[in-house]
Amino acid sequence: MKAAVSIVSLERFLQILELDEPRFSHSVSIRDPDDPISSLLPRRFEGWLSLEFHDIDRAQEMADGRPPSRKDAEALRDFWIATNTLATGYLVHCHAGFHRSAAAGLALLRLQTGSETLAYEAFVKVRPLGAPNRTFIRLLDEVLGTHLWEVSEALWDRTIRFFRGEFALHPDDYLDELGSPL
Repeated sequence: MKAAVSIVSLERFLQILELDEPRFSHSVSIRDPDDPISSLLPRRFEGWLSLEFHDIDRAQEMADGRPPSRKDAEALRDFWIATNTLATGYLVHCHAGFHRSAAAGLALLRLQTGSETLAYEAFVKVRPLGAPNRTFIRLLDEVLGTHLWEVSEALWDRTIRFFRGEFALHPDDYLDELGSPL
């Protein structure tokens, strides 16, 4: 059985930690470079990857900004390689759970399923809306040899169409936010 992948905001991440949810043995935490994070968090998981970059696509967007780098993409790949046979679940979060963690979660789903199409389908089951950070997606494609760009753009399009009111979500579309094994 493949590990569950859940893509959440920092607020939801902390709520899940309070529940002591046993199905998430591993975590990917993406935060701004200067944001503090509890030293207790790594001890809550069998494996924990902490990435630090701003939710921007280019350093010019923020005077002191740090966009995602190839090193971040390589770290995510290496984390998955080291943990995928052990993990019961991956709890992936960033501040809003919408851009950075969406990109990381999509990459983990692609690595699990071996298919961009299956990764998209799994993504919308655990996170019906998301707009993966485009720079991180480009870097992940380079490092993983995948084609997540097209999937990411489809997720962006789906999210834009939702906010334009072109379709609605049914509660069943998002009640599985804790993720489910594929």
